[in-house]
Amino acid sequence: MMPLTKRWLNKAAEDFRVMRREFRNTNPFLGAAMVALFFVSIFLPKCGAAVSHKKPIDKHFILAQARKKYYNLRNHGLRELHAQADVNWELMWKSASHVTLSPNEIKKSVKKYKAVHFDVMLDSDSNEVKVAHHFDHPFTDSISVNRTTAGIENDLSVCYNYLQHFTLDTLFPNEDSFYNVVDSCGDYWVYYQDDEAHSFVRMSKDFVIRESGSTAPTYSGSAVPKFEKSGEGFLLTNLDCTVVETGTPSKVTHTIFQYNYVAVSGLRLPHSTRLKADDGSGILEFVFSNYEIKK
Repeated sequence: MMPLTKRWLNKAAEDFRVMRREFRNTNPFLGAAMVALFFVSIFLPKCGAAVSHKKPIDKHFILAQARKKYYNLRNHGLRELHAQADVNWELMWKSASHVTLSPNEIKKSVKKYKAVHFDVMLDSDSNEVKVAHHFDHPFTDSISVNRTTAGIENDLSVCYNYLQHFTLDTLFPNEDSFYNVVDSCGDYWVYYQDDEAHSFVRMSKDFVIRESGSTAPTYSGSAVPKFEKSGEGFLLTNLDCTVVETGTPSKVTHTIFQYNYVAVSGLRLPHSTRLKADDGSGILEFVFSNYEIKK
């Protein structure tokens, strides 16, 4: 597969916008089909003419088998969970390149922010993730604390939303949606549309996801996951993400997410997560506790 470079992604996104606009103005049905073909053409690797001579595959069977391979909290009875998340403040400030605090200042900040706790709620029926926070006591500089807290709430929400994609739904499209599965270069390639984004998932013949990606009017991106393989199914342990936000100028963000698990009420749930972006903000680690489970 060609690399998802910044210049290439922006060009592909612009070509996609032009094609979609032109075909929507002529024939909506034809437009949807042609846009799908365009998306397949830019992401499908060129492995020779032999691809066109392969026997048709049962896309519904392929996705049904793939879904069975992944650890799924809903299939293990989860309806809802609540947990407390605490930040490793010392690690965050010591690893941030833009922080110029002295060791004593870091100690004071760690002591201060240990009074800040985050709350996570995951509803398996709606796939909704909610994040909030609470304090052990009021702060005199509440504006500064709330500003810091808001940014970390967003990061925690991103961490958990990525996780729920792999542990509740997986990245595969719904059975009743429009999608296609192509057998190419020794892998299965799944193509589908999700709202304004056209997305793909590439997986091996034993259904291990190697890569996923999307292109939309305002962004393009890719993600490379790694999994722990067990008798209960593949469980996400690492996700390497690159997002390109289109615009002038465009913005590229590269972030790595890591997940470690613990057994709670017969479920595999996060014990800790880490995220590290390439913007110098350091390593942000959350440690989870006080799980409340509804089955």
